[in-house]
Amino acid sequence: MNGDISQALRGRDEVGLREALVLDTGERLGDALQDWQRAALADADTAALTWIEWPRACGKTTIAAAWSLGRLLCGAPGQRGYVVAADADQAGILLDLLRGLARRSGLEGLVTFTTNEARVEAADSMLHVQEAHGPSIWGLLPTFVVLDEIAEWLPGAQRLSDATLTATSKRNATVLVITKAGCLPSWQYDLREAVRKDPTCRFHRREETAPWTPAEFLDRMASLLHPATYDRYLRNTWSAGGDAALSAEQVAGVFDDRTATEAPAKGRRYAIGVDLGVAEDRTACAVVHHEGEGFGVDVLAVWQGSREAPVDLAAVRQWIRDTSARFGRAPVRLDAWQSLLMAQELEAEGVSVEALQITAQSRARLFGELLLAVRQGRLKCYEHTGLRDELAGLRVQARPGGFTVNHCTHTHDDCACAVGLGMLLLGEAAQPHLLGPRSPASSPRLLSGRGSWESGAAGLRGMGFSGDERRRWERGPTPTAIEGMD
Repeated sequence: MNGDISQALRGRDEVGLREALVLDTGERLGDALQDWQRAALADADTAALTWIEWPRACGKTTIAAAWSLGRLLCGAPGQRGYVVAADADQAGILLDLLRGLARRSGLEGLVTFTTNEARVEAADSMLHVQEAHGPSIWGLLPTFVVLDEIAEWLPGAQRLSDATLTATSKRNATVLVITKAGCLPSWQYDLREAVRKDPTCRFHRREETAPWTPAEFLDRMASLLHPATYDRYLRNTWSAGGDAALSAEQVAGVFDDRTATEAPAKGRRYAIGVDLGVAEDRTACAVVHHEGEGFGVDVLAVWQGSREAPVDLAAVRQWIRDTSARFGRAPVRLDAWQSLLMAQELEAEGVSVEALQITAQSRARLFGELLLAVRQGRLKCYEHTGLRDELAGLRVQARPGGFTVNHCTHTHDDCACAVGLGMLLLGEAAQPHLLGPRSPASSPRLLSGRGSWESGAAGLRGMGFSGDERRRWERGPTPTAIEGMD
């Protein structure tokens, strides 16, 4: 514990303690703060409610963690703090940041941590962290509250927001809202406007991305994200349009008047992507080839199973074996978790198989490259209703550390996954420039004697960042500022 922190604790100086906290770069928070970050914190110290609305990568969650730690350690005894986050992952991020600040600053002996709480036993003070669709806080008596990424809360979470805000009147609690822009229309926007117009509240909005955000990242996001999503996350603009990953025009551009291919073209390289499902999900197998600087889909077969009549995996294996032989012994890539046994059986029959471990990183790479190819007009397919519906149903969602691509509730992404797996296999094997560099940590690892592999754990984070690229971005220029995804 350095002298400044000791002095701040003795004098119950929240600002002094906060400025002396040590970031993961080794810097003091006070040395890293930008003027606009410091101004927002100053208002959070004094106003009943402060609304911070900044784009991604502006340090919102770090600032909220530092502010909360100052309240716990230097506020009056008996503090009761509550952090309500968009989801469990985001709640965990804030608590991890708070734990790291305490550890690096020599405060571990004063603050103890559990799965969802931080406690200062000597002052009978605590901070509880929960997700927005968790238990209500009706009847509790908070002294301070953080509403984290409120624009990402589900529609049904408005009741929890109302309960939280009304509970603050009981002990004159202070409220800190940290968020980026969200969707129109929404209850979050209505609340935002009420706060902005209330003279007793403080409102901080920033349109520009953080100065340490690289231009290459913004360019890549512009090519991957729906324009409305890009505006919300990176320009901090409230907009309509939902979180569709692709526009209707981009989806339509994939399909033309070609027909499914029954025989391979001479000199063309093929690969087969397999997304295996048995009951609830479908099984999809896609034959993909290079087409100029892009990709073409030759065959896309789908099997639909149910609990009563699961997919016949033996028939799927035979289809893969026969189709691989028909297309010049085309290599196969499939999900190692779902289909390791099938991979081994196909290899025993002479089929070249690569089993990819589907992780958050490899899924981000798969969908990142798929979306990029669609947006740039580099993916072509014959008319296929299943693939068309799946591409139209893909949604981009913000998550701690980057973005994730998911499908709408009660829909599928099996066809899209199968096509993406085939694309990755072709791009990595023959023309790496089509997919960009792969992190050294994600190089193939042998799975069996025939050369199958599963990707390493690093992969690309967010939408195409390697671990090293991510760390370089987070370090930023020197002297650095508070950085991170949020």
